[in-house]
Amino acid sequence: MMNPRKTLPALIALLFSVLWGVMVSAEGRQDSVRERQTIAVITDPHYLSPSLFDEGPLFDRVVYGGDGKNLYIQDQLLAALSDDLVRHDIDALLVTGDITLNGERQSHKDFAARLKTIENRGIDVFVIPGNHDLNNPKARGFTDEQVRPVQSLTPGQFLSVYRNYGFSEALSRDKDSLSYLVELNPDVRLLMLDSNQYDMNLSMGYSDPGGLFKPSTLQWIQDVAEEAVEEGAVLFAALHHSLIDHHSMLTRGFTIDNNKALLSRFKTYGIEAALTGHIHVQDIVSDENGEGLIYDIAGGAFTVYPHTYGVLELGEESWSYETREVDVPSWAAQNDPENTDLLDFEHYSSGFFRDFSHRMVEKQLEGSDYSSDDIASISEIAGILNLNFFAGLEEKNTPSLEGYDLESLLGDSESFMLMYLQSITEDSGPDDNYLEKKYNIQY
Repeated sequence: MMNPRKTLPALIALLFSVLWGVMVSAEGRQDSVRERQTIAVITDPHYLSPSLFDEGPLFDRVVYGGDGKNLYIQDQLLAALSDDLVRHDIDALLVTGDITLNGERQSHKDFAARLKTIENRGIDVFVIPGNHDLNNPKARGFTDEQVRPVQSLTPGQFLSVYRNYGFSEALSRDKDSLSYLVELNPDVRLLMLDSNQYDMNLSMGYSDPGGLFKPSTLQWIQDVAEEAVEEGAVLFAALHHSLIDHHSMLTRGFTIDNNKALLSRFKTYGIEAALTGHIHVQDIVSDENGEGLIYDIAGGAFTVYPHTYGVLELGEESWSYETREVDVPSWAAQNDPENTDLLDFEHYSSGFFRDFSHRMVEKQLEGSDYSSDDIASISEIAGILNLNFFAGLEEKNTPSLEGYDLESLLGDSESFMLMYLQSITEDSGPDDNYLEKKYNIQY
């Protein structure tokens, strides 16, 4: 039998210890979250582990046959970003999916190691997956002039690799996806939403590009949003897929399939904005039909020109968002002073992307009746239009551009090339690189 005279003091001591631990933990957490007023956001880094390629001719063909991703400078970009975040007193970094090129397990592990160096500099990191990241049957390595299948990552393994980048700090987690809720500061909560469909990827033989939320996840979103409203918290959301259509040619496979149901819930609970990716284009759109106004802020792909990141500033009465280009030249001057490409990064990176645009046009018009001079002219115009479009600067795509007369060059009004190039000259939404807004009045 236990001696009550000895047991009671022990129990009191234990209780005091537990309560003290909770108080210290809560106090420490509050101190930490209070500091998260300035939040950086990147999306679509499409990182490929350096151990999976050798920059030989095969890899060159992969890069130059791709969609503008510059896979040669991944680590330099991330290192320069890390310096930028410290220089600008950023409190937290969000990564909104397509972390890896094609879901390679090693790429995830190496990227997590890069995030560790950022966290070690006092910046909290929160991640969610994109459609490329999980159960991807196209995970490949490119060495010795061979394309080799490599191990991909399962949802459970994603949780293990990135446990310390959001999941371990979650106030709540959805049981049917990798979605979770975190507290940015005592007044602001963030829904990190897993919008991907990866359960059938391996059987289909490709990663499903589309986004969809299960009914149970929609219910979870509603439950945690209701609780936030009851407690007077401001809510933002981050997800990989678009919440709202951004562009006439970027809808199917880009916007969440059940976005109307999601929009309704977001507006009901006063969610300020959705921070998204997937389309690789810097673009801000809004929807004010029905219950209220909400913004979808799509970031440009981090590994694609102009290599920007977003900054969400949480003020007392309003919030703002702006884009910043990674200061690669400053990093290069300190760490790689002989690399002229990085020292003159704007010239190098815009040229790299313009070359991609030229190749895209030439491929589309290959075998056509256009003369080589006309193809060269169309290619040059496309290079300029694409640079502005991907940077969220469509207002620069005006008829004053030299040689802009696309209709006379392309002729066929039904051609994909003409429709695409004309479509990227238009933008009816707000400024794509800056937004400022008062918090929703219900808060």
